[in-house]
Amino acid sequence: MSSITQSAAPCHIPAGVAEEILLGVDTDKDVHAAAVITVLGATLDGRSFPATAEGYRQLVA
Repeated sequence: MSSITQSAAPCHIPAGVAEEILLGVDTDKDVHAAAVITVLGATLDGRSFPATAEGYRQLVA
């Protein structure tokens, strides 16, 4: 059985192109990891933030 792999490199959608995106956040005790993907599964960006008051502010921003 073959599998499809997705590049981890961010891709950029040109301005003016409407496409639905999803934000997912994996919360852990020390770090929260956030990923933004298209509804087709293309990774747009992924970042991690410390589970602190400042990290929460950064995640929301």
